Parts: sequence; C-alpha cells; structure tokens
Amino acid sequence: MNPLTFLRVLGPEPWNVAYVEPSVRPDDSRYGDNPNRLQRHTQFQVILKPDPGNSQDLFLHSLSALGSLPLLPVSVEITYGLERILMSLQGVDHFKKIQYTEGITYGELFLENEKEMSAYYLEQANVDHTQKHFDDFEVEARSLLSLGLPIPAYDQVLKASHAFNILDSRGFVGVTERARYFGRMRSLARQCSQLWLKTREDIGYPLGTYQEANLIYPHVSKKNSRKVVVENLSMKQMEEEVELRGPPVSKAFDQEGKPSKVLSEDLSTIISGISFPKSMRWNSNIVFSRPVRWIMALHGDLVVPFSFAGISSGSQSCGLRNSSLASFKVETAESYLRTVEKAGIMIDMKERKAKILDDSSMLAKGVDGGFIAPDSLLQEVVNLVEAPLPILGRYDDSFLKLPKDVLITVANGSISEEVVRKGNEAVLRARYEDAKFFYKMDTQKHLSDFRGQLKSILFHEKLGTMLDKMARVEDVVAELTLVLGINEMMITVIKDAAALAMSDLATSIVTEFTSLAGIMARHYALRDGLSEQIAEALFEITLPRFSGDVFPKTDAGIVLAVADRLDSLVGLFGAGCQPSSSNDPFGLRRISYGLVQILVENKKNFDLMKALTLVAEVQPIRIDNDVINEVDEGINCEIVRSVLMERANCPYLASQTAAEVDASVFENDEEKALWSAYLEVADKIHPGVDVKTFADASLLLIQPLEDFFNNVFVMAEDEKIRNNRLALLRNIAGLTKGIADLSVLPGF
Repeated sequence: MNPLTFLRVLGPEPWNVAYVEPSVRPDDSRYGDNPNRLQRHTQFQVILKPDPGNSQDLFLHSLSALGSLPLLPVSVEITYGLERILMSLQGVDHFKKIQYTEGITYGELFLENEKEMSAYYLEQANVDHTQKHFDDFEVEARSLLSLGLPIPAYDQVLKASHAFNILDSRGFVGVTERARYFGRMRSLARQCSQLWLKTREDIGYPLGTYQEANLIYPHVSKKNSRKVVVENLSMKQMEEEVELRGPPVSKAFDQEGKPSKVLSEDLSTIISGISFPKSMRWNSNIVFSRPVRWIMALHGDLVVPFSFAGISSGSQSCGLRNSSLASFKVETAESYLRTVEKAGIMIDMKERKAKILDDSSMLAKGVDGGFIAPDSLLQEVVNLVEAPLPILGRYDDSFLKLPKDVLITVANGSISEEVVRKGNEAVLRARYEDAKFFYKMDTQKHLSDFRGQLKSILFHEKLGTMLDKMARVEDVVAELTLVLGINEMMITVIKDAAALAMSDLATSIVTEFTSLAGIMARHYALRDGLSEQIAEALFEITLPRFSGDVFPKTDAGIVLAVADRLDSLVGLFGAGCQPSSSNDPFGLRRISYGLVQILVENKKNFDLMKALTLVAEVQPIRIDNDVINEVDEGINCEIVRSVLMERANCPYLASQTAAEVDASVFENDEEKALWSAYLEVADKIHPGVDVKTFADASLLLIQPLEDFFNNVFVMAEDEKIRNNRLALLRNIAGLTKGIADLSVLPGF
C-alpha cells in the first residue's frame, strides 16, 4: 500500500489528499483476455482524515459526477478503479476497447504489456529467486528499522509484499505457509508504523493535530487583545462513550408508563454490549458491526433520549437511499412496522427469504430453469438486502461448457433494473471468463501431470512441499487402512488414489478458486477415465471443509482424509506450531475436530497412538514421544465437541470439568456470546418441552458454538479459565438431557 496511504493515516495529523497511482497485482494476470481484470491497472486514491462523517454519500455522489494500530482520528480511504469507470462511461465491454485518446485504444497501448507480464507472473517467474528476494527485502527492512528509518524500511516491505504476490501467482504459497508469510509482512508493517508515529511525534507534528477535547481547534490565532479567531473549528464535538450502570430494566418506566432516566442510561450500554464476529470502528472509539448513522428509539409516541457513538436518538428512520422516503418520521412505536413497510423495507427476515425464493424460482421457471441457492448464500443475501428484488440476467452460452460446480462457485459473487442487470452481467461475465481461461489451461493436461507441480507449493519450511506431504500420506495409507479396520482388499485402490490426492491444488482453476479443491480433482479424474472409487476419494480427502459439511463415506476417502489430517497434526506440532490459548494460525484445532468427526461419523474403532507413531516415522524432522503425546492430548481435547452431542466419553475432560460457570472469568467475546445464548436457550428448555420448541430454541446455539470452537482454546493453561470453559460446555451438554439424542442429527 502506498506510503501516502498506509503511513499518513497514522497519528493525529490531518491528511486530505487524492492521487492517481498504478496498481500491480500479479495474481490478476490474464494475458489481456479478461475484460475487467489486469495485472496492472490505474486507480484514483482518496484519503479523508479525519472522517468527515458522510464518506459513503461523498463516494456515491462522486460516482454520479464521474458517471491493527488504533487510528485517531479515523481516516476514510476511497479507491476508484479508473479502467472500469471509463468502460462504463464509454459503454464498452472490454478494457481493450477504451478510447485512451483520439484514435488510440487502451489495448493498442497496453495489451502487449499485459500479455508479457502475465507470462512472467504465471509461467516464467523463478520461484527460488523470488523467494530469495523476499528474504533479502525482509532483512533490509529490519536493518533500516534498526537505523530509525521508517520510510525506506516501508519501501522494502512493499517490495517484499510484491515478491509474495509473485510467489502466490506462481502457486508456490500453500495454505499453511501463507500464514507465516503474512505474519512476517505484518510484523514489519507494524514496526514501520510504530517508528513512523514516533518520528512524527519527535518532529512535533508539522501538519498540526486533531486533539480530543470538548471542542477541536487545530490552530488559534490571536489577532488583537479583544478578539480571538478560531480557524478550522470542528462542526461537532468529539464523540465520547460513557457507560452508566443503573437499576434493573423493570424500573425503566414510571407509574404512568413513561420512559424513566434509567432506560435512557441503559440503552446505550445494551447496544454497546452487542458483540459481532467482525466489528469496525469509525469516527469514535465505539466498536460495532457497521457505522451507526441514526437511532430511532420510541416508547409509545415519546422519544427515549440517549446517545450512542455520537448519535442522539430520535423519531427519524431511513428507507432506501434513492427513494422518496430516504428519511421518514415514525409517529409511535406501535406504527413502526407499518411505517417502515410503506417505505419499501421488509423487516421480517422470513418474509424477505420467502420473497427471494418465490420470485427467483418464478423467474427461473419462466426460462425453463431452476433456482439453485446454497443456504449460506441465501442467508447472506437475506441479511444484506432490505427490499429484495430478484432480476433475471443472462450470460454467454459458451460458458455452459464449464463444469456445473465451477459455474455455481464462480457466480457467487428506486433503482434501475436494467442498470443492475447489466452491471451484474458484466461482473459475472468477467468471472466466467476467468474460469474459462483457467479451465482451458488445465484441460490441456491430465490430472497426473499436476502431481509433480506440487513440489512448487510449500507446505511448511521444515516439512517440505505439498509433494513431500502427499508422498508421506502415500507411504502410510496401507498400514493405516488396517489400523482403521478396513478390508485390505481396498489397499490397491487407496494407494492409487493417494498417488493423485491433492494434485488439483496445482491446477490453475483451484489456485484461483480455492473452494473448488477436491471438487476439481474428482472432475478431472473422471474426465481422464479413472474409476469412480478413485475420483470420489480425491474429493473426500478434503471433507469436512466447514461446519455442517458432509463427511467422507467411502473406505478410500476415509483413509485419505484421516492420513492427511494426522500428517498435518504430527508434522506441525513437531515443527513447533502448536496453537496457543488465543491463536491458532495453522487451524490445528479445526483439523483435530475434523479428524474426530470423521472417526465418530463412520464409527471407526481407532488406535490413535499407533496411528500417530506410524505417521511420526515418515516425518522429515525428528518427532519425540513428547510431541506424539501432545498431539494425542490435543485431539482428545477436541472430543469435547462430541461430549456436547453425547457421542463420546472423555474421562479426562469430565474430570476437569467444574460445576459452576463464572461469567466474570470469560476472556473472549465468543465465550460471552455463547454464555448469553445458553442462558436464553436454557430459559426455554425443560424435560417436558415439546420437540419443536426444543429444536427452535437450540438453533440459537449453532453460530455461537461455531464461533467459540473456531476462536477459543478450551484447554487454556490457566486452570481457572480452563475449568470455566469446560463448565460452560458441560452446561450446554446438559440441555438435551431427557429430550433428544442429537447424535442422530446430520452434522452433529
């Protein structure tokens, strides 16, 4: 990122600039074939510091005109892709057709550059040399930091980042190594930022400062003894968050039913207590999911007065930005739903979902098609769109030559329907062009041809490449088949599948669309005439990929999936990558949980220690017994999830489980969210409750549980914290007693 952006947004100095700059993205190399994607494009960068408070409006109006350190004050970054804006203004469908100047097109000027640089980034860049460049830039950056020179040090960080992008475009960076590279770059960027801040402070902030105070005045000029001129006076006070604790909510209203002072005080605290998986901070110290622009708070026809994030409550609400009811007044709390409905907003999520499904199905039926909507995507759209309006678009029939899974994966990505339709068609066309480009490159080879290319994808510096990893898997699958109690007659099929497993990671389409890993291996295997047994195993080695996903069912798939996860656990633990209580960059807890799920789902009796020892013997580094024991303990800890579903008995965990939950001991938002969800569910569930009520109430636990296990290490070093987390899980496990056995439900 340009130093004018990355460094200047730090510290208290104001910074309001705009500049044009080239942006180089090796991973976007397409030889000039994709209409919207270039390895080098031009962008117009705008930085507004401090945030003017209406940045979104400024951005949208400007388009019409065209056609981890704390940031105080908060800055706004707006980036315009100039090629795409010009395509829209000139009404062309490919960047090559842009009229750069009279009689000369963009393609005539820059197409050859795109082709040659694409060839370099995708085919010719020397991985060994580029990796050395990254290391050299890192060393140089650290040297400059030690000399107190943050600007040239950051220049080296940019060079290191570019080297990483080249490695990534060549498919060298595996999932495991990506975390390490990011960690190295972020560490350097953080040190540059800290040194930059110190340097600016040492030279006295020559651009001035914005101080937090009752009123903000960067510069005061005393013209004479009778007058003081305050220049650049802010139009508002800096927001200040004040948390006031009062009596219970039951005392929120007086005898006449009017809001008491208590309610006004508590509402701000209640809102600030809402937690989100991902939050942001804007023109204040408030953390929330998105910037708060208005607050409507009514009891009857009375406004409940309070403020949050610098916004005072009132009776005004907002509708669709471009409608006649972009802002409207709500007379009473009771009339809120009717008023909002008149403004075109569908408040009820179930109604929004039904409208999306019904209207989309009707549009699809009108062209003799069907509507396919993965539940996760549907839920996302339901929560993104307040007034859903499905629109039927089209794409070129030539894209139908692509596999169905590719088409579905790639597409997931008062308004004029025609504008929306054309915009989405252009985006979809570009995405499909990408997929078509990569699929064409891949199908010029057999799947087996990609096996050798795994040597260019680094798994871990101590554990070798992905080719090394899969060779280890191939070495252990025969014995592991017997350990899992699978018929030895399957060993030949399993070894044949292991010889091709993960080869699709080296294909162009999986490099670009990583969610297709396994799916494309199965597709390419069948395309090459391999058996369905082998093809299915190549897909099942990736399962489960996420919460609620399916599990491997075939013998070959089970063996490969178990072998791959055991290799990752033993190797990474041996390389010193154990997760901490707050950090798990290599996803080892997720891998452990996936392993447990596979074994439980397929009812496999399994000698874990024997399997761990078998895998340890083929590792390229020495694996001591202590490491094997540590992996064994780590996997057993993940069985706590199975305890929740009454699927496994873990005496170790049970003996460590405390009886009481102490909410004051919670360290993470995920713990607090899960505890709150548990209390809400527990209040609705009792042994005599009907199954429907139980099922509906239990749904509240799904997301908090997922967030908890993804972000919280149960077996913390601190005994008090560990026991408290186990007690929380024990209480959740007890919710189902006398009501249902969750083990019969899919995904549990």
